[in-house]
Amino acid sequence: MWNITVEGSSEVYVRNDNKFVARFKYARPKSNAKHFVKFLTKNFTPEEYFAKMEAGGSPLGILKEKGYESLNMILANKLTQQMAA
Repeated sequence: MWNITVEGSSEVYVRNDNKFVARFKYARPKSNAKHFVKFLTKNFTPEEYFAKMEAGGSPLGILKEKGYESLNMILANKLTQQMAA
């Protein structure tokens, strides 16, 4: 079961029972962290995620395996579609 904590303001760290999950540093780190955590907890168990981390995976790369798209990419795609219309 996930026990997520989100710490910081300009540089945000996400942890699960004091184990590092991810870090967000640029462009609205709190919003991006919440979006990341929502996808993470919905699509992975802690055991699955940390096994992939121990095998050398990166936080973003692991989530992308199951179709994760960052909040910044979603917003950029929406803006591109609006400009094309």
